[in-house]
Amino acid sequence: MKKSLLSILAILFCSQYIVFSQTNDEITIGQKIHIDSEVYGDSRELFISLPSDYNDSLKNHPVLYVLFPEWSFERAQSAAGYLEGYKGFPGLILVGLCNEDGWGEVFPFKVDRIPTSGGGNKFLNFISNEAIPFVESNYRTDTLRILAGFSNSAMFATYAMIHEPDLFHSFILSSPMLGWGENYVLNEAIDFFDSIQNFDKTLYVIYGENDYSSVISTMPEFESLLQEKPHKNFDWKMDLLKNEGHVPYIDVYNGLAYTFEKLKIKYFEKLFSDLKGDYFGQIPPGETPVIFAPGIISADSTVEHGAPSFSPNGNEVFWQSNYRQSGRETQIKCMTMRRNNNKWTAPEITPHGNGPVLSHDGNKLYFNSKENKGTISYIEKEGEEWSDPKNLDLIARFPDLKFAYNLSFTKTGTLYFLGYAEELETMNNYGIYRSELMNGEYAKPELLPSNINTQEGLLNWTPFIAPDESYLLFSSNRNTSETDYGDIYISFRNVEGNWADPVKLGNGINSDKQERYPAISPDGKYLFFTRWITRGNEDVLWVNADIIEKLREKNTEK
Repeated sequence: MKKSLLSILAILFCSQYIVFSQTNDEITIGQKIHIDSEVYGDSRELFISLPSDYNDSLKNHPVLYVLFPEWSFERAQSAAGYLEGYKGFPGLILVGLCNEDGWGEVFPFKVDRIPTSGGGNKFLNFISNEAIPFVESNYRTDTLRILAGFSNSAMFATYAMIHEPDLFHSFILSSPMLGWGENYVLNEAIDFFDSIQNFDKTLYVIYGENDYSSVISTMPEFESLLQEKPHKNFDWKMDLLKNEGHVPYIDVYNGLAYTFEKLKIKYFEKLFSDLKGDYFGQIPPGETPVIFAPGIISADSTVEHGAPSFSPNGNEVFWQSNYRQSGRETQIKCMTMRRNNNKWTAPEITPHGNGPVLSHDGNKLYFNSKENKGTISYIEKEGEEWSDPKNLDLIARFPDLKFAYNLSFTKTGTLYFLGYAEELETMNNYGIYRSELMNGEYAKPELLPSNINTQEGLLNWTPFIAPDESYLLFSSNRNTSETDYGDIYISFRNVEGNWADPVKLGNGINSDKQERYPAISPDGKYLFFTRWITRGNEDVLWVNADIIEKLREKNTEK
């Protein structure tokens, strides 16, 4: 996990930012804003906290709505930040729904000793018709809304769940005070669950062994209600914490973890259900590279270890995604998606190895074997299914290579790859090789010339060969700064088979960060490559491939 929980001493309010106070330092956790409310005839206050990657991508985020944020926002923000990125957990937008008159307005009924009580329905109206529309028109939100309530506001969250069941998908109730008003909300919940059969929601309830009597006296009946009246698609859990009192501090953390444990399949299928068309319906890039399929292939918590490999008809794609955690073994996954009736499926993990590359006819998928690292395996299409893996036996026949990574094929099957070259004097003795397919068998690989495999300890790798073998794209750290481990280069091949001196693709493609894994889409329209964005995050970018022909013209002129 990325971050440790903060011990919060106080929440200080300023004109714009919500901050934590720790000794003399201030740590900004969000903004305090005001919106006009017709429901209340006045302005209302919201707390807003955005996920860490919000300004670095264009993806949409689930929203966690936090009731009574004056006391609960920091715990919610800490929990969401702690979980963000762990096992694909998404960054959340947090919205604090503030109480203007203390906590009385969360009561949907009158309580004699609470003068401001009885405004629960009005507060729900504000949330439904003003707060949520404001958030969704001003921030990049997806369709998942979660409501978290604490103590009396957890009672209100229960009220919201049964009176506006379509408003939120998931609920976190911490020590819900369902005993108020002679079990008013609990009795309404009983009537509600008696009247329905399907309830596509998740509910997490938590309370302490030493909780208030208004909580302890009602939780057994509430739990029995949930157990005895099972509903289709409804996932729920109730935790009783030993030696804990009212509103256990771990509530939001446990609630979010449970919510996404249950929602993972449902949520991600829904997230990807609207993807249609070529390249997931992404807007085609121009001459400036942009991140490809953010949140779909380019995930901010993973290293996209290679360009996506699309089938010729564009209906299938494979790519490698690595999840790195400090002190833990990197998780390497071969991912795939398919397009059926013009709709894309959600990403799935395949059983195959790393570095997946489709053949030009789409009938074979090559990859590096998990069992024998550095060797090449492949599977073949058999109708709509794939065959069992077969070994290419290149390394067995030529063991001096030691490994064959970064595979790329021409239309005629000639293979380019990264292998070991004894005493080549490149970084790690990496060398880019070529092996021609002759009579169904690969010939002894030959090293590309020294203008490609530049020596002096330099890195030359991740080759991509043009389908007609007229040019080679690869990554190299020649002529880069010490902190830039690679730019994309191109070398053109003439009719005699000689390679021209490589040239950079230009500053529009390359940056002061490492670029590698170039590849051209099957239709020839786009150039894919990867770039390190931040530590632990390497994304796929794409750009119009016209730059290839422009450089070819310049090379021909020379």
